Amino acid sequence: MGRLDGQVTIVTGGASGFGKGIATTFQREGAKVIITDLSEDTGSAVAKEIGATFVKADVTKREDWEKVLKQTLDSHGKLDVVINNAGTTYANKVSVFPVAAFMVHC
Repeated sequence: MGRLDGQVTIVTGGASGFGKGIATTFQREGAKVIITDLSEDTGSAVAKEIGATFVKADVTKREDWEKVLKQTLDSHGKLDVVINNAGTTYANKVSVFPVAAFMVHC
């Protein structure tokens, strides 16, 4: 019996790095894991590897969040945990990055 038995969890950016580690750990502890990522190939492969579900999504788009939530609720009837792990990188250093460009995502 795992510490997260029956918990339905969405892990954004779950196809690699920290997100993959989080998804793997939650799955091992008994959670039902939904991985989201921009990379369909990598996300699908990780989901298959760990026994999770994959939904391609861009977390900066409301309609993608709505799709992920609908698929989660349709499949599992509930949602217990959301881990907002997805991130991005910027070519410019923070010290020279225009505030207006950053605020477009806020």
